Amino acid sequence: MKKDNPQQADDLYIALVTNLAYVAGFFDGEGSAKIYVGSGINRKGIVFAVSIWQSDLAVLDWIKETFGGGVYARTNAGYGKNSSRSTAEWRVTGHAAYYFCQQIRPFLKVRCEKIDEVMWKWERRAVAETEWNDCPFDEKRTRQMRQSDLQGIAEPAEAGRND
Repeated sequence: MKKDNPQQADDLYIALVTNLAYVAGFFDGEGSAKIYVGSGINRKGIVFAVSIWQSDLAVLDWIKETFGGGVYARTNAGYGKNSSRSTAEWRVTGHAAYYFCQQIRPFLKVRCEKIDEVMWKWERRAVAETEWNDCPFDEKRTRQMRQSDLQGIAEPAEAGRND
């Protein structure tokens, strides 16, 4: 029987941690996370979406191969109507978006609060008695969300997280 190679296991662990830190850096700089009420045939209910914008398609293709999701090319996105610069978006939704956030969260430096807020809301999406008004994260963002979009979505009876 072949014995496990401890050096090989260490190398795999280092590669995994390095990849997660690498992607977290892209997300901190060019990423976004949101939770919203979807509409349409395939997007009814609460949607958790994570995206990273980048002009280098090779990077986004690597993220897609590693974490799933899709890459969507955009031309002249945000650079003025006469610009020839193009960019692309990597996007993943639902449970895959939540899993992605769980994986990169320890490595984030800038968007920690936003990720914590969106993950907190996703974890509580099925509880339907009160609304998210008492979210323990950025109160301004929470208040800005349209109440009509949150109808039927709630947080648990306790006032917040204790961690």
